[in-house]
Amino acid sequence: MRRIKTLNIILLLLWLISCSQANFFVGGGQSLDLEAPKLTLLTPTNFSFVPTNFIVDGIVTDNVGVEKVVVILYDNKEEKIANCNASISGDIFKAEIKNIESGEYSLVVNAYDKAGNTSTTSSKTISITVDAGSSSL
Repeated sequence: MRRIKTLNIILLLLWLISCSQANFFVGGGQSLDLEAPKLTLLTPTNFSFVPTNFIVDGIVTDNVGVEKVVVILYDNKEEKIANCNASISGDIFKAEIKNIESGEYSLVVNAYDKAGNTSTTSSKTISITVDAGSSSL
């Protein structure tokens, strides 16, 4: 008799959970965000020459919302030279990189959504050459 009561209680609980609008197994009713943001880098372009002060900008979208866009500049020794969070307005992001010495660099741009997702579609790496003789911002 005791087994039947226990079984009935378990079945009742499973039925209540299955009939509920809330998903108790994923964040108490909130959907799980598995989709990474999508990032398009507009400037600078790969293998471009930029001045010592330049702007990195592009378009970033996400199904839930973009949390941040991080811009990192590495020198040819893979040492981090600059690291900043871009400003985001709507789907447009923009970061200003200032006072960089002439030379060759790798620019990495990563986008993160509110769930912390990032992926190859939200990360761009390009090569640029900073030329002190180029016109500034």
